[in-house]
Amino acid sequence: MEREPTMMNLSKFIDIYKTESVYLVDTITPPEPITGDVFVPRPVLCKAFLDNLVSIVLWFSSGGTRPVLHNDAFENINCLYDGEKEFVLVDKKHKDLVPIDHPSPNSPHLGYSSVDTEQVDMYKYPSLTKVPWYKANMETGDCLFLPARWYHHVHSLNSRNLAINLWWKAMPELEHRDECEKKVSGLPQYESLIQHRLKNGVKLEELVFAATFNGSSEIEETKFYRITMLQFPDLKSTKDRIPLYRKLKNFFITADSNTDKKLTRNEVETAPIEVLDGFFLSQKPMPEKDEPLIQDEL
Repeated sequence: MEREPTMMNLSKFIDIYKTESVYLVDTITPPEPITGDVFVPRPVLCKAFLDNLVSIVLWFSSGGTRPVLHNDAFENINCLYDGEKEFVLVDKKHKDLVPIDHPSPNSPHLGYSSVDTEQVDMYKYPSLTKVPWYKANMETGDCLFLPARWYHHVHSLNSRNLAINLWWKAMPELEHRDECEKKVSGLPQYESLIQHRLKNGVKLEELVFAATFNGSSEIEETKFYRITMLQFPDLKSTKDRIPLYRKLKNFFITADSNTDKKLTRNEVETAPIEVLDGFFLSQKPMPEKDEPLIQDEL
């Protein structure tokens, strides 16, 4: 039986993760202190990638996690800080052979499969017999690139596993390619994540609403406007602040599902992606409005 998601601090998780069936999944956002100990590997240090980072996710378990076959909208590099993992990947061009029976509500080309990846029923999923696949084994210190929309599942072996993955927007062409190719030989092996910022994408809400709720489970409408406005100090004039207030009001009305004039964390997290995108305007719009699917790791 699966447990409901639970909020707890890191010290409590470390106390129980070896003896209880728990798995830590959390987004981390610079300049949070923990990002000083997270590295961005050389292949992602080019401007085109850094300008399009949308999410950084930490995964921590005692190992033995059950893999789920799925795909994501974003490009992804997974770096393993401790433990061992096994990846199986399928090129997105084989989408007609992959049984995604739980599609994303935002895109029929994204989602996950209910297939048991550890004991595949070939009678129920005969198309999987025709799927070409790749297998990758990771050890501590390894990083693996997963292209956007590629199908994959990952199995954490039976030891402590700590991984961090970086998601960035898929681009039809690499921007600033010449600049990147000229500088790549002089780039360091890695840089600390705390030196960089998430510049694009709807994931800005992670940082803004963390400050707005400040540990509370809900917030009243007036207080929501006042505290959230404080997260945008560059908007000094009334003229600049009015458009933001209107977007905030539209967001609040749409997200307040029970119309009680209060907003809960759950209402924010389950608000339609179109609403979040309308509030946290991206500098460059995505062709499709999709979020990373967190079914199992990645």
